[in-house]
Amino acid sequence: MTYTFILVLVWAHLQNWIVQDGEIPELHGGAALRDHALRAACWSIEESSGPEGCTELPGRDPSGDDAPHYELTGTVEWGQEPSSVLLRVGAFQVLAEPQTVRRVPGTSRRDFALERYSPDFFVPAPGARVSVICRLEVMAAYESEDGFGHADIRRDWLVRHLKIQRRPFVPVSWHEAEFNLGKVARVDSIEQMHAWADEDGDDHVTYLLDLQP
Repeated sequence: MTYTFILVLVWAHLQNWIVQDGEIPELHGGAALRDHALRAACWSIEESSGPEGCTELPGRDPSGDDAPHYELTGTVEWGQEPSSVLLRVGAFQVLAEPQTVRRVPGTSRRDFALERYSPDFFVPAPGARVSVICRLEVMAAYESEDGFGHADIRRDWLVRHLKIQRRPFVPVSWHEAEFNLGKVARVDSIEQMHAWADEDGDDHVTYLLDLQP
C-alpha cells in the first residue's frame, strides 16, 4: 500500500502539567519533541470525498476561542466505540476523538472514570474517508502507550516555534471549589518553556507548539 506524502506543519496544544511531571523537557525553538502522538480533539466529523489533507481554518474556533484549529481529511484505519477513530492523513496519523467528555457508564459519582464522548460523533468503518474540524493536542504518554488497533502513532517532531496560552479560571461553585476554564485571554510567543515559572497561579497555562514531523 502506498500513501501520499503531505507535509504537516501544525500548532498543537500541550498541557503544562505534562511538562511539570517531567514527561516532556522544557522545550525551546529548534528542539525535538520525541515519541509523542497527537489527538484531533473534534467539534465535528463527517463523511468526505475530498483529498487527504490538513488545512488551518481562519477566525475563531467553534468554541469561540481565537486559537489554531484545523480541518483534517483522512482515511479511517481503526475505530472503537464510543468515540475513537484513528485517521491517516497522507503519511501522518492522528487519533480523532470528541472535544467533550462524560463519566464512563456504570461508574459511580465517587469512583468514576472519564471518556471522550459526543452523541454527534460516529465511528466510521475502516477505509472510509472523513473530515473533522478539530484542534490538535499533544497526548500524554499513558494515553497512547497501548496503541490503537495495534498501531503505534507516536513519533518525533521538530518544535519550530512556541507560544504560551492563558485562560482564566471561572468559578462554578465557591463552596465546592470548582472552576471551569474561560476563553483564551492572552497568547505570547516564548523562546523556551519554564514549566513552573510560566504558571503564575492566576491563569491556566497551555503551550502551543509549532510542529513539523
